[in-house]
Amino acid sequence: MQNILKVVNLPRAQWDEQAIRKAFYQDIKDRYLRIKDFENKKQPEEARFQLRVNADTKAGAVPYIALIAPDQDTFGPYGGMSFVVFPADDIGPPLIGMVVGTQSIAPDDRALGRPGHARQCRAITRWLAAKPGGGFAWAKRDPVNTDEKLPIAVKERLGRWGNSLEKYGQVLYACYAPSDTNTQADQEMRELALPRRSWSLLPSSKFASRQARCNHHVVRYEIARLAKRHQSWMNA
Repeated sequence: MQNILKVVNLPRAQWDEQAIRKAFYQDIKDRYLRIKDFENKKQPEEARFQLRVNADTKAGAVPYIALIAPDQDTFGPYGGMSFVVFPADDIGPPLIGMVVGTQSIAPDDRALGRPGHARQCRAITRWLAAKPGGGFAWAKRDPVNTDEKLPIAVKERLGRWGNSLEKYGQVLYACYAPSDTNTQADQEMRELALPRRSWSLLPSSKFASRQARCNHHVVRYEIARLAKRHQSWMNA
């Protein structure tokens, strides 16, 4: 995923839509077996998702990169679960996150409504925050609760992306703010969104080992959560 990392870590003023699309096209095809031309609208069977790129860097604009459901409009509000990258307001690494579309939670209402999805988000963000190099990670307890505002403490930690959060903070339900531009965290975040639409993955040992580590952390989180609940019952 080096091409993606290179373009998303550029300063906001240097974001270029064509360069971003080229990087995602190259790296995503290597990761997902069934994706050949993911934006060819003439071949619906190839449209596994839509790559939305807003590279407008004028004053007041909120640029972003988003992987969204393929049946959504190519501009304007969209619905469902999405993997999103926001550049810093000035300079620095991007904010990587999971967002509910501002239009609705459909077509991903079933996935978003499952308790397991929220737990996996919390497990992955805790894992990312505990990795060497630090960074700040956070996950909302209920991803579909778009009425809930970002906690003040979270907004303070994410001040570098204040313009983006001013507009999309209430629909952000999991995020990771890297401490530098060398993070690989975008790969873990994408694993939350892309397989939810039943896309075949390449049988690569590299990707399989990373997914195994991710699953291991989720299992540990669940065991700790259940143990804590059991202890509270015993003490009741």
